[in-house]
Amino acid sequence: MKLIPFVIATVFATSISLVVASQRAAYAEQAKCFLSVDGKVYIDGFCKYEDEGKGPYDVPGSFRVDDGKLRVECSVYDPPGSGTCYGYQERVTRKGTFAGVHVEKKGYGSFWWNMGNSRKGHARIEGVRQEGACWVNNRVRVCAWAL
Repeated sequence: MKLIPFVIATVFATSISLVVASQRAAYAEQAKCFLSVDGKVYIDGFCKYEDEGKGPYDVPGSFRVDDGKLRVECSVYDPPGSGTCYGYQERVTRKGTFAGVHVEKKGYGSFWWNMGNSRKGHARIEGVRQEGACWVNNRVRVCAWAL
């Protein structure tokens, strides 16, 4: 397997929601991924990989992975095409995991994720370092390989 090049995005993890992720899913690549946090494995197999460095303010490094399982529905009636369901009205109907690394300088960054059950990637763990295709610290290991 070869290492997927990583590219940075300046989008804060707290602003990333499943709605955005699903709109951007068409740009994701299939990859082999691994994610463990505090000893529990959340992703070990195929996933969607997205480099987050397409914007004008991005620098090499950041990426996100997604197991594709998370589902969110509107908790109020939302006629198709109406666009009247707001984020606070959404609820998770099927658990799934997405996560990413925001590179702060070459080989070092911070990890963020949705804790396997949230529509947003609020949880953040500082101080991950790159080891080949993986980003690690004493709590986290997130890896992505091209197929």
